[in-house]
Amino acid sequence: MKRFISSRQIIFTLIISLFALKVLLLPNLMARDMGRDIYIFTLFLCILDFLVLLMLLYLMNKYNGMTFYEIVSHFFGGHLARIIMLAFMLFFFAKACGAFQSAYVYLNENLYTTYTWLTYSLPILLVLILCVQNGLVSFARTIEVCFPLIVLGFLMASFVGVIRADITNLLPVLENAGGKFSSITKFAFWFGDYLVLIPFFGRIEKNKGFSKKVALSLLLSIALLVLFYVIVYCRYSYNIISHTNAISDILQVQPSSSDIGNFDWVLILIWDICLFLYLGINFVSASHCFKETFYPLKQIYVSLILCVAVLLVNFFLQFNIYSFVILAQDSLLYYSIAVQYCLPLVIFLISLCKKRRKNEVSLAQ
Repeated sequence: MKRFISSRQIIFTLIISLFALKVLLLPNLMARDMGRDIYIFTLFLCILDFLVLLMLLYLMNKYNGMTFYEIVSHFFGGHLARIIMLAFMLFFFAKACGAFQSAYVYLNENLYTTYTWLTYSLPILLVLILCVQNGLVSFARTIEVCFPLIVLGFLMASFVGVIRADITNLLPVLENAGGKFSSITKFAFWFGDYLVLIPFFGRIEKNKGFSKKVALSLLLSIALLVLFYVIVYCRYSYNIISHTNAISDILQVQPSSSDIGNFDWVLILIWDICLFLYLGINFVSASHCFKETFYPLKQIYVSLILCVAVLLVNFFLQFNIYSFVILAQDSLLYYSIAVQYCLPLVIFLISLCKKRRKNEVSLAQ
């Protein structure tokens, strides 16, 4: 019997994908190019992502019950559909590599200063294999259980930041905006997280008003994310470029090295859970696309291949987060834009012109 994922679980998955990496190093990176206007440019990129989300929801509703692979096969044929799924697989794989490294650096900088990459990698990868083996439904339930704790941690950090913020740090607004807009594409890799809907096509138990609930929930989440960027800059002003973990640094009463003795350690542990869930979301998505791209393999083999690949990429980068940032801003820049925005737009435009055949039956059913 086919098991479905609830609408609530999908919303929680999308919200975690929206927040996980954007409240760590990204405010620091964007402030170097955009200064006090980081929240405006973050809002702009979030709106682009939201438009992609609407396109995916449209496809999901029009081709109800069909998997994403079945939809693109209907549009382009089997061979080209596999190439498209390969493009998405590589995108999710790159996201998983970034999340894997970010979680390691976050723990190493905040709690365990002598944490080795091997001590971190082996248990994490083992748990990822188990997550993939248990399937989408089990992982979605894990997200549902952890979600309230993650929201509590985020709200706690935002509340402390508001108390100590100076709103005048935001003035003047959009100073030299033209030059800043030219740099916005550098940060495309940190967005495009709504593509994690792809493996859930044909697996969602949609209730009445599903698309509206998803859209409104994500609009509210975007507003909270932009507000967080406002709070962070009002708190630190130009000194934000010295803070690489915004979500936990904002809780520090005085500048100091984070340690287990600081009262922010609870939030650090909460956000590391969020990072692991985000890693799992992209790992499961990459695994799903892998199976659609290549000839069928047992799930355990797919998981092992991806785990080894993630470990090799991060080992090659020496678990240096700034090496990954350079890779994301240079080598992955145009690829990210193509997969996040151009490819969904092309699929959406074709769907407007193409009708679903009446006798077409989903293979997933």
